[in-house]
Amino acid sequence: MKLIYFPNKVLNKYYSYRSSKLNYLLYDFLKIKKNSIFFNAEASLFESLFNSQFTCYTPDEFHPIFFSKNLEDFEHVKEVHRYYDFFPTINKKYFNLLNEEKIKKKNFLNTIDLAIYSYSCHPKYLQYVKYFKENKIPICLIDTNDDQKIYKLNEKKTKKYLKKKHNKFDPDFVLVKDIKKKHKIKNYFPLNLVPISKFEKMKKVVNLKYNFSFIGNYRKSHMKDRFEIIKFLSENYNNSYMNIYEQTKNLEVTKKQQDQIFQKSKILVSPSGIIWDSYRHLGLYKYKKPVLMPKPLVKITKPEFTDMKNCIYYDVSIKNGKTILINKEKLLKKLNYLLKNYNIQKKIGRNYYDFVIQNHTSKARTSYLKKIFFKYLR
Repeated sequence: MKLIYFPNKVLNKYYSYRSSKLNYLLYDFLKIKKNSIFFNAEASLFESLFNSQFTCYTPDEFHPIFFSKNLEDFEHVKEVHRYYDFFPTINKKYFNLLNEEKIKKKNFLNTIDLAIYSYSCHPKYLQYVKYFKENKIPICLIDTNDDQKIYKLNEKKTKKYLKKKHNKFDPDFVLVKDIKKKHKIKNYFPLNLVPISKFEKMKKVVNLKYNFSFIGNYRKSHMKDRFEIIKFLSENYNNSYMNIYEQTKNLEVTKKQQDQIFQKSKILVSPSGIIWDSYRHLGLYKYKKPVLMPKPLVKITKPEFTDMKNCIYYDVSIKNGKTILINKEKLLKKLNYLLKNYNIQKKIGRNYYDFVIQNHTSKARTSYLKKIFFKYLR
C-alpha cells in the first residue's frame, strides 16, 4: 500500500529552529545542543506509518531524533525525558522523502493508494487536495489536536461542528482524538491510545517508599479531573510523591529520576491531559505497577482497559464542558483495599504490562491503521 503523508508542521526538521534551514545548519555546525524540540501525539504514529507494511512518502524532513535507535545521544532534549517511551524510531529504509513537484504528476498519482493529511500540516499542502480528488485517491485526515469543544456538544451538533472544522481537507475518513464515547459518527475513528515505541525492563524494587506517585503538568485549559485527583490523593494519603508543574518550565525531573521514583511506588497516577489521550496512560507499563487513570469518556482503540484487572479507574463526569472527579467515596474504598493487598497490586501491575505490550504498541497500531485504510481504497 502506497501512502503520501503531510505531517504536522511542528514536526518538520526545521520548525524547532524558527523554521529556518540556515538556523538548523548553524546549530549543527557549531555543535550547539538544543534542549527542546517539538513533539506531539502525531509523532508517536511515525513508526506505525513508516514500516514494511506501507510505502510512505512525505515532502517533509524530520529531526534526526526520530531516526535514532539510541536516545542517549539526545539526553539534552527535555522531551526525551518526558516522553521517552513514545519516541518512534523510523527505519531509514522505509522513509521516502518526496519532491513536491512529483505530486502533480499523473503517473506518480496513479501509484498512490491513500493521501494522509495532518489537521495541522503546512497550509501550502492543501493545494494538492484537488489532485487527489481528481484522481479518486481517498483522503485520510489525522486530527490529534486537543478539542475541548467536543465535550460541550450533543451528537447532532458534534457532526455539524466536525464537518465544518474538517471541510477544507474534504476527507473520506478521519482519525481523531476527541469523539464522545456514546456518539456514532460515520467515517470517524479514534486515535486513543497513543502507542508505545520504546521497550525497557526495570529492576524490581522491594522497599516501596510512596503510596502514590504522579509526575505531570497542569494548565488552566486542562480538564479539572487531573487537578482534582491529585488533590484528592494528597488530602487522603500520606507518603506520596506529587510533582505537578507548568509545562513551559525547563525539565523538572530526568528520566532516571522518574524511573527511581516510580519504582519505589505502590500505585502510579496517569497524567491525563486536556482530553483522555495521554502520553502516559501506556508509558507506565515498564514499572509493572497498578495505574490509576480516568475512566474514558471518549472512544479509544480496542481493546479497552478493565477496572481492577489491568488498571484502576476513577470516575469522571462532564459539567459545563469540563471533566470533574465523581464517586469519591467509592474510589476511597477501592484504593484503601488495594493499598492493604500487595498481591492484588502485583497482579494488576503485571496485567497492565501484558495488556500494553500485547495490544498498544506501534506494531499493533499499524495493524489497526491498515485495517481502516483498506476499507477506503479505490
